Amino acid sequence: MFAGAETLQDAVQKMISSNPDIRAVAHNRLARDEEVRQARSGYFPTLNVEAGAGKDWVEKPYDRELSPREARISLRQNLFAGLSTMNEVERQKARVESEAYVVRSTADNTALKAANVYLEVLKNQAIVELAQENLTLHQRISDQIRLRSESGVDRLADMDQVQSRLNLAQANLVVTEQNLLDAQTNYNAVVGNLPMQLTRPEPPATLLPPSRDEAENLAVANHPQLKSALADLEARRKQDEVAKSPFMPIIDLEADQIWQKDTYNTSLDEDQEREDLRVVLRLRYNLFNGWKDEARKTETTPIARSSNQRDFHGKLMRQLKRRPTISSNVFNLRPKQPVPTQSSGISDNAPCLMFLTLRLSG
Repeated sequence: MFAGAETLQDAVQKMISSNPDIRAVAHNRLARDEEVRQARSGYFPTLNVEAGAGKDWVEKPYDRELSPREARISLRQNLFAGLSTMNEVERQKARVESEAYVVRSTADNTALKAANVYLEVLKNQAIVELAQENLTLHQRISDQIRLRSESGVDRLADMDQVQSRLNLAQANLVVTEQNLLDAQTNYNAVVGNLPMQLTRPEPPATLLPPSRDEAENLAVANHPQLKSALADLEARRKQDEVAKSPFMPIIDLEADQIWQKDTYNTSLDEDQEREDLRVVLRLRYNLFNGWKDEARKTETTPIARSSNQRDFHGKLMRQLKRRPTISSNVFNLRPKQPVPTQSSGISDNAPCLMFLTLRLSG
């Protein structure tokens, strides 16, 4: 391989590392990791510090002006919150898994797009070379026919026929060159640079599944969009579980270290100072919240049971099984029914060129 050649692997790797769509979904994936950390914070205690100072004018039971100062260190550890922390962590993990498969799907689609434009350039380069050879052969035969016509050996009608075919060969070359320019432009738009010394890749025959059924099984088992849809379903179920937690009690362990000076609580003490350490096991149960929790639960239940995601899952399953079938049919029918290409007009002239060449050589 000569220096500066760009292989298909190089083009795909370059596009994946620099494609803005992949970078965007990758950043979303990293952001989901931080959402898991946020959800896990419910397992840990909270530690707060408070301090305050001001004036307090007491009228009853005695008339006195105080200058209270207070400091407090508070430690709170949640022991039970309706399993909301556990379900929220599981929901965020499912969202991380879903976004990870989105990254993989985007990378796969991007690699496929890069491979398509790469092979399209190679195909059009081969067609241009064929068109150039076709034009060269027509020009050589046209020169020979012209000489024979001028000497009276061949009829002028033969010259007119050859000239029309020469014009067609020239037009074919212009069209194929334009198609090559379009393919190079698409390559630049997708990969990020103009194609330089592309090399023909080897067909990955060893990587192809041996049968259509195995191809379908591999597609269903490994397709990232399908796995992303399944992870989204799990996230929706956990979201519904989180919405149930406000209907359960909350139990917290609270510890406070308090320093007070010249407050109402210390005004009867001689030194007017007080220091307390309080440890409390506190239970809270909400009896009314303006129907907010009920509305939230009513909102998440249809989402968890929604058929939209399941319909998407079923539709994707059908597409995954359909695509290997179509690819297998095309691959199997390829030797029997060659697909017409832009070079068909060039190859159609082959019998006539052979006849004229044999005639001239005779």
